[in-house]
Amino acid sequence: MAVVSNIPVEYKNDCGKKLTDDWITEGYSPVEDHLLLKWHGFSGLAVVEFGKTWDGFYHVMKFTKAFEVNKHGRKDWFDREKRKDDKLYAWIATAEDYNRDGVIG
Repeated sequence: MAVVSNIPVEYKNDCGKKLTDDWITEGYSPVEDHLLLKWHGFSGLAVVEFGKTWDGFYHVMKFTKAFEVNKHGRKDWFDREKRKDDKLYAWIATAEDYNRDGVIG
């Protein structure tokens, strides 16, 4: 699974289908995405599943590596003071995310 952040609010209206379709076009194979909501609405975060097979593992690694190469991985998201833009950030979901306070954890 991957966490995707900084998702524009307009994607919530189609439940992330356009994002998923874009990622499929780019050669990734997401199985399902879950847009995450806060009590007051869309959080700008999603959890994207790639399946529980070796192919799924390959695709999540390829997917997140593409973001890291462009300085849009986990470290870059949490260090946003240095980088402010409206592009997506993504990283592999880990226990740190699961146990984190907030909408992901």
